Amino acid sequence: MTDTTAPMQINLMRYGLIYGGATFVLALLPQMLGLNAAYGITVALPPLIGSIVEGQAYAKAQGARVRGEPAWRGALIMAVLGAAIYIVVAGVLLMAVSRQQAVALPILQMLGGFVVLFGIQFLLNRLGLRLAPER
Repeated sequence: MTDTTAPMQINLMRYGLIYGGATFVLALLPQMLGLNAAYGITVALPPLIGSIVEGQAYAKAQGARVRGEPAWRGALIMAVLGAAIYIVVAGVLLMAVSRQQAVALPILQMLGGFVVLFGIQFLLNRLGLRLAPER
């Protein structure tokens, strides 16, 4: 049976581990190899990989790719989880700087960047669900 409108059950633990692990590896690998960091890939690849894996799990369970409203809702849930991961990372980084440095941070620019990053992750998650193999 191919029900592409069934609610999407996202394994948040699997997505979070894939997302966090890919982000960690992509952030450290260029430094370990002595290459220039490719920040675009570090931002784009983790949500794309995670959503492809989740989309494939859905396709195996339902017999077809997720489509329509369940796909948009799934992409939003995954983007929220990715944003939560980035908030935790930002909190850890803020704890590592001094009080004077923290006060001098451009908060509005950081919030604007966070909103743009959230939008990019949301769209990449939706794309990943569409790119997931059928079976």
